[in-house]
Amino acid sequence: MVQVIGYRFNGPNLCRLAKGMLGEDCTHFLAALGLLIEEFEERPDGFRIEAIPPPLDDPLNEDANIIFIIWVSEKRENIPFKRVRRRPRMQEAKDFLRAKGFSEIDEWRLIRTYLD
Repeated sequence: MVQVIGYRFNGPNLCRLAKGMLGEDCTHFLAALGLLIEEFEERPDGFRIEAIPPPLDDPLNEDANIIFIIWVSEKRENIPFKRVRRRPRMQEAKDFLRAKGFSEIDEWRLIRTYLD
């Protein structure tokens, strides 16, 4: 099991990412995921996406969300978000997402989850 830290993408934001990366319009979570999954399989910068359960209070009532993974650790104890934010990797991720149309990325909150 690994600890991953990144940004949560719901359906509309995943569609925005597909548009920003591939120029493809889509209106559904699964369509966007289908377009993006290969793009993230072997990226040289190491950015990945993984399906995660949506938060319990998800207003869109989606079956899944995506985490845009910035940081991965095998450590069991929580890595402080403050430490992750200071890393050059965090700035690389923000620059990548800004270039793909997410000018508001500085306002997004990081999330943590655990994946098998």
